[in-house]
Amino acid sequence: MSKIVSQSYILLIALCIIGCSHASHDHDETSEEQSHSLHNADEGVATSFGEEIILNPSQAERFGVETKVIEPTTIRESFLASGEVVTSSGQVATLVAPTTGVVKFNGSPSLGASISAGATLATIDPVAVAGGDQNAMAKAALEAAQREVDRLRPLVAEGLATRRELESAEGALAQAKAAYSPLHASSAVRSSLSGTLSQLYVTNGEYVTAGQPIAVVSDNAKVSLRVDVPQRFQNLLPTLKSASLRIPDPTGWKSIEDMGGQMRTGALGTTPNTTGFLPLYISLINDGSLYAGSFVEVMLLGSPRDGVVALPRSAFVESQGAMFVYEKVDDHGYIKHQVTIGASDDVLVEVLSPNLLGREMVVAGAPILRLAETSSLAPQAHSHSH
Repeated sequence: MSKIVSQSYILLIALCIIGCSHASHDHDETSEEQSHSLHNADEGVATSFGEEIILNPSQAERFGVETKVIEPTTIRESFLASGEVVTSSGQVATLVAPTTGVVKFNGSPSLGASISAGATLATIDPVAVAGGDQNAMAKAALEAAQREVDRLRPLVAEGLATRRELESAEGALAQAKAAYSPLHASSAVRSSLSGTLSQLYVTNGEYVTAGQPIAVVSDNAKVSLRVDVPQRFQNLLPTLKSASLRIPDPTGWKSIEDMGGQMRTGALGTTPNTTGFLPLYISLINDGSLYAGSFVEVMLLGSPRDGVVALPRSAFVESQGAMFVYEKVDDHGYIKHQVTIGASDDVLVEVLSPNLLGREMVVAGAPILRLAETSSLAPQAHSHSH
């Protein structure tokens, strides 16, 4: 806290110095404004720039005010979007209950947990169901029907039983076979592939019926990322060339190239996926940090564009929803421009108007000028006739 207070006193003293150092200047507002109007008109910029801010070179250096003559540069437009990890049908296995009963999970499975092919996720206890193990009863009925057929066949051959009795017994055997499933005789719920547990549909101890979904396992190796692109960026979709992901990982941002990924051909959506958004799909080789259903922040990167008038983000100040920058017009004087901004990347912001090419613009320390401008200690304007 003391450090913040000290800095505030220093800034206040600096503004006092700025005001006092010019208190005795000879002001000539008419000639000054005419001079700047002519200068601005020659450059094709609006002739009214507001009032001048005074800051001598030593004060500018002390408070980190830096300037640069603006030249055409290259900008790679980027914007943030939200993405969800999804998988194709071939990369997903739905595990179902092999029989009716009560679910008993092995351990305490959680979303995102790894599971190998053939591993048992849970078992189904049919005995806990009212009426007992239906599959065991079906198996017993099948065995009884088989014994009856085996008993009647030699009797029919000896003429001690009729053909009609044997046919009836064989029909009962066929029905018993249909009612009993050897697959359902196993109560284990096993994964058919190695991957990540991405969905759990039931809880431990819950009653399930045969064939009811228990969980979903997603293949770890390859995933797809669906990015919801705001419709206002629709015209930029064809120019997108790459992307970076911010994932729950200590390394922070990762490029899709580092993850063996690419934007799939024909993956640029033309129909809104949700209201106000267009879908874009990116295929990735998973490094273990992603699983189906997880969300990530995506920085989409367009093609480089040359000949752009752009300033660093640190050059801009915002006031009442408008963006402003500062131009250095002489050793002591600065004036403020309201600007219209365009594309941006993580460093630069494009300025669409006015034309700032060849002008010496403030690229660092803009907040100091903003404070000097709004302070009652700063002079309104000045003349260079000292």
